[in-house]
Amino acid sequence: DSKKNPPVPQIDPLVNFDWTKTEPLVLRPFKPRYHITMGIESTSLSEIVQIDKHYLSRIQLRTALIQHKRPAVLGSTPRAVPAVRELYTFLVNDYLPQRYGAIFHRHETAGVINTITGEIIPCTPPADPEEALAIIGRQVEEDFLLLLPPPTTATAEAKTSTKAAETKQMSLEAFIGCFPNGFSWADKFAKSLAAIHGPVPDYTAKLRGSMDRYLGRLGVGTVVKRANWTVSVDGELHAPDSMHLYEGETVEEVAVLDLAKARLRCERQVLFRLPSSNAVVFVVRTYMYPLQEIKEEGNGPRMVEAIAGLKAGSSPGFHFYKRAAVW
Repeated sequence: DSKKNPPVPQIDPLVNFDWTKTEPLVLRPFKPRYHITMGIESTSLSEIVQIDKHYLSRIQLRTALIQHKRPAVLGSTPRAVPAVRELYTFLVNDYLPQRYGAIFHRHETAGVINTITGEIIPCTPPADPEEALAIIGRQVEEDFLLLLPPPTTATAEAKTSTKAAETKQMSLEAFIGCFPNGFSWADKFAKSLAAIHGPVPDYTAKLRGSMDRYLGRLGVGTVVKRANWTVSVDGELHAPDSMHLYEGETVEEVAVLDLAKARLRCERQVLFRLPSSNAVVFVVRTYMYPLQEIKEEGNGPRMVEAIAGLKAGSSPGFHFYKRAAVW
């Protein structure tokens, strides 16, 4: 049974990898006109996690958030337990030691050792899914969100057409999300994608149907990525508040915009499906770039054009939603 015993995925190792000398990825997903689309492109399973020279400081921050704000940064429903265990097993036993063998060493009896932090990671996931998510959150900077289709009985499943299965609303059933951008993942927990994206301008009219269909038919082995951007006025990675404006709210100008703190905040998002649990994994990696860096590389005009372009595209409400008036 391929579902019970899925093939071990091919992960390309990074040979002679030195995290201390690895620069962060440079993302500049600016568009002169903003259109609400999925905007995905293909990538590989090997690329789902990125490690660079900021690793240790970011992991220390994540560890503190998991310790002090646990209910806000992780959670699991009972029906997500198999998916959490599957993700944990894949990351700990397959992905991290294969991709980043210079950091994650397999030990014959102890498990896997994170040679940067010294943490010993058990190969078998803990019985408590929240503890499994906490361990994942202490190893990588990426946030992981597990989406599951609605529960169905075998009889109902047999009667469901392929087309209907593709349009079922998936829901967020487990998460380790230390670096939220403008909301708390705990507030989105156990909600459908439509409910999660409720405040997003034009989501229902222009994106919901295509996203539901795409996620419904996302095949095992297919890995895609996308990127988005906004401006963080305070440079905080853990930003559950005040990144978006909603209908009825007013724009409050930042009293004094500290350009030394402000950052271009970009998310690199990856989607793939787990073979046994059928969960879709949504991976979010957050990058922060000083505005001075954007200016020095000559991308200032592109960024200004992209801010204006939030009004010029097919969903002008994004200019308000992203708080562009504040920038």
